[in-house]
Amino acid sequence: MHRAEQLVESLGLEVLEGESGWWAPITRSSVPVTVADGAVLPASSTIYYLLSPDRPVNLWHWLAGDDVQVLVEGGPVEYVVLPETGEPRRHVLGRLGDRHEPVVVAPGGSWKGLRLLHADGYALMVSTVAPAWAPDRVRIGMPADVAATFVGTAPWLTAELIDAFS
Repeated sequence: MHRAEQLVESLGLEVLEGESGWWAPITRSSVPVTVADGAVLPASSTIYYLLSPDRPVNLWHWLAGDDVQVLVEGGPVEYVVLPETGEPRRHVLGRLGDRHEPVVVAPGGSWKGLRLLHADGYALMVSTVAPAWAPDRVRIGMPADVAATFVGTAPWLTAELIDAFS
């Protein structure tokens, strides 16, 4: 049994519809916060998130809140962050010993996509979103007109890379 299959079973992970990958909730903060539009949300929410050989890509999605991803095991993972303002960033989420980053932060208001760098690999992450994830504070699938605005904003940011996370 592949390690990813073991993790799906032992953590009770389910397919993350729309984005792909596997997930299970860990906790939601009991501390309420009021966001700019007046909505009251938990201060944060935390999940397990897994990429596996059968679900190797986390498709483009936009979150209103900050998203902190911590690698628990496996990897490496290519992690692309396209903020609404500022420079696009490309990270490799992985082990420090491999000269990778074990923690990546995608600021609120960013498009992001993740993919395994090895087809037969896996990556178990813990993701904390602050303020907490809510269905009206996420967009799944980057529209073509938005994608076109990012192409070429960094030498590595090609239409092919954008398509790899679509």
